[in-house]
Amino acid sequence: MANFLLDTRELEGSDIKYLHQLISDNTEFDKIEIAFPASLLESEDVLSEMGSIDYIEVNKDYLEKSFFSQLA
Repeated sequence: MANFLLDTRELEGSDIKYLHQLISDNTEFDKIEIAFPASLLESEDVLSEMGSIDYIEVNKDYLEKSFFSQLA
């Protein structure tokens, strides 16, 4: 079975948290990963609840923001 990467750009933070919990708690979804919006990096509360984040979706406009350039 192939791996899948879910695009969550159109979801609210609470929906992304729910989706992350659903995938984490269910072994049937072990081939599914979430591509988190880069904007979530600005929220420490979200990061602490999510634990490890493997994939981040970054668009051109976000690369120009000072927060992201500080990480590089």
